Amino acid sequence: MKTTFLLLIASLFGFALFSGLDQENSVDDVLDKLHSYHNQFPQEKVYLHFDKTFTSPGETIWFKVYLVDATNHLPSLISQLVYVELVDPKNEIVQSKMILIREGSGNGDFMIDDLYEPGQYQIRAYTEYMKGFDESFLFRREIYVGDQKSTQIKEIKTHSESFLHSSSNGTSNELKLHLFPEGGNLVNGIPQNVAFVIDNFNQSAGNINGGIYDETGTKLVSLISNKYGYGKFAIVPDSSRKLKAVLKQGETMVEVLIPDVSLTGYSLSVIPKSNKEVIIQVRTNIPGGLKEAFLVGHIRGEPVRSMKFNEDQDQFTSTIDISDLSSGICHFTLFANSNEPVCERLIYIENRQDRPVTEVNLNKETYQKREKVDVQVRLSDDKGNPIIADLSASVVDITNTGLINQSYGILSYLLVNSDLNNPKPFISEIIESDKASRLIDMDLVMMTHGWRRFQWEKVLVDTKTESLPLLQQGVVINGLTTRYNQPSKPVISLVSLSSLGQDGFKFDNIVTDDSGQFTFHGHPFEDSTTIVLQAFRLKNKKAIKKARTDIENGIINIEPKGNRKVSLKIIETNPPEIHRGDLIEEMSSEPEEYLKYQNRINVIDSIYTDIWTIDLPEIEIEQRRKVENQDLLNNDYFGRPDYRLTLDSLPYVVGSMTVFDLIRQVPGVRVFGSRPNQIAVIRGVSSFTNDVGATFFLDGMQIGEELVNTLSTYDIESIDVFTGPNFFGVRGGNGVIALRSRKGSRYKSENDPDRGIVRIKFPGYYKSRQFYSPDYSISSPEHVKPDFRITLFWEPNLKTNSEGFGSMSFFTCDELAEYLMTIEGITSDGQLIHHYKIISVE
Repeated sequence: MKTTFLLLIASLFGFALFSGLDQENSVDDVLDKLHSYHNQFPQEKVYLHFDKTFTSPGETIWFKVYLVDATNHLPSLISQLVYVELVDPKNEIVQSKMILIREGSGNGDFMIDDLYEPGQYQIRAYTEYMKGFDESFLFRREIYVGDQKSTQIKEIKTHSESFLHSSSNGTSNELKLHLFPEGGNLVNGIPQNVAFVIDNFNQSAGNINGGIYDETGTKLVSLISNKYGYGKFAIVPDSSRKLKAVLKQGETMVEVLIPDVSLTGYSLSVIPKSNKEVIIQVRTNIPGGLKEAFLVGHIRGEPVRSMKFNEDQDQFTSTIDISDLSSGICHFTLFANSNEPVCERLIYIENRQDRPVTEVNLNKETYQKREKVDVQVRLSDDKGNPIIADLSASVVDITNTGLINQSYGILSYLLVNSDLNNPKPFISEIIESDKASRLIDMDLVMMTHGWRRFQWEKVLVDTKTESLPLLQQGVVINGLTTRYNQPSKPVISLVSLSSLGQDGFKFDNIVTDDSGQFTFHGHPFEDSTTIVLQAFRLKNKKAIKKARTDIENGIINIEPKGNRKVSLKIIETNPPEIHRGDLIEEMSSEPEEYLKYQNRINVIDSIYTDIWTIDLPEIEIEQRRKVENQDLLNNDYFGRPDYRLTLDSLPYVVGSMTVFDLIRQVPGVRVFGSRPNQIAVIRGVSSFTNDVGATFFLDGMQIGEELVNTLSTYDIESIDVFTGPNFFGVRGGNGVIALRSRKGSRYKSENDPDRGIVRIKFPGYYKSRQFYSPDYSISSPEHVKPDFRITLFWEPNLKTNSEGFGSMSFFTCDELAEYLMTIEGITSDGQLIHHYKIISVE
């Protein structure tokens, strides 16, 4: 359901609404600034669906990446590249993948190396754009890597969280009590609710007795928590009294002073009546203090409710209809008549009408070993209309591994945890529950957590001068040009980019800013690509203006002219700092089961490792015949040359020789000038002059004569000369001399940053491996091996069609167990899918 903007009418609330106020930060002014901030700084969210969160060396972690607009959960239009990193227990990045995002998603995997030490790893994912905001918005999740050699589990350390009014600084297992006055502060004489959290709460440790006591030791109210350790109590704050909260469990007792009481102020209370209505109460002990105060509510930065109090009053109560709002956190802020925010309250909107109906049907109720499982998925709205969606599915053994923990999913992350300052693992359980208590439990979470997506002080100031973080629609290359061998003195230069990949040649020019900095972005180099950057200093304002005008008009200068005495430096963007706090812990309660079962699989694998090994007799090679590289005979870039020099076949090549020394031997090629200022002219290719140099290419990249002069002949495998019509059209009109370097060359002379030339090897986006799923309907020798896979099936690209149907199939293995099938994803209109189903193999 699309979020709507609504100014509530006076008859609904019993107060007057005004379209505008003269005072700065009036209700309309705040709404305008919220809209402006939201439009100027749109937000992205990344979510990863994993097949499992426990693994061991030799296994693979499979994941699907969802990149969405933070407000409507539609595919993000900001970025097309997501960085996914695996961080070891020492906070070092051990693997990094660049995942190309198409239509809001992509997929990848991490192979866990045998040398990885056991412990708690972190997988984090982000875009370059997200780095411009608070790093707590990056997606992070804990992954535990077990030790194959031992079933002894090392202690999994949890991370302390920062709460207001913490009771003590004891050990991580110590019972703690944290108090949170509703709206933010206790105000003298105003009845208020105070929520509390019992840290390290453990129901199995015995009953908890608690209460609020005055100075005489009289118990005023009892403390009763839910199963998560959350609760609330009501008091009338009195600034003249000192109250304390006392918590007892067995031999343990914790005491916490009630927070200080403000003599004057405001309170904001929200009471959920159902998933369709809430009661809002606003009070102040300032006579007439609500006059010209106002309330603003938004969901994920999009305004949804606003109201202004015009009467001379000190309290207000009303029931608000929330049935038309989208699911997620609604953030209410009360602004006093001083036009400053004084109270805040989060509530959770549960609109199950905007959840698609998910039907998952199997071809059988139970299965036998190595039997085919056919799965059909059907998505529809509450009226039965089909829904198109992009989904991912995992099927994991839960009987032998203890991996049934369902405390994390796309619903709880995108709707709640990604916007809270202290995300919690049990939120998914509450959201998925059908119990009537779920609304109360969720409201206690809202009362004890703050909003972190933005702060009002940033919204209420003029943000027009703030720069927008980088929008990354492809590879980003940042650099700096300075005077030759003077890195502290930047110069304005024209920088050209040329590349050759499977998509053909790409060219681009850019003029640096006054500080010599430049950024190339928007180039979708999907595969391994060599990129050459060349810098040409622009000496005067006329040259700078012309270069910038040409670029604005779409004119790309393939062969720029200018002073090459400029230093070129590539500035690599560093990954964000690695943090371990504010993570949603989801460690299995029985990791021993997983490791024991994995050890069993490893034993089986070791038995069958050499089953198809063939021993061959030893042979000795006395001499290797030189054979011309077949790749040279079938040049993918240019076709067959008119003349070729293969350096391995030339007996007279020595290290002191240059490329120009060699091409002098080619009939029709003349070399003019002296080193390092030489050019090669191919006779007969120009009708007008014989002093125009041929065009040089190195491994498919166009380069200048300056770079050719620096190349060592030991690093060149072949030289091709083209005198007639060739692949490059006009650029090859004066002939082409194509150099091919030796693979694995130890000499990197093609990089000459002090002469304005840098060559980069971009590895390309990561292409995920194919998940192995055996087909037991056909006979194969490899099926002799016992099959006890933990991840039975992984499908990152499950789609539903225009009729709402999607399907997949796989075979069971040799383990009689129950398997948890998890299906997650996002519909074409931004609704979230999170569905579980048990598959039994008997």
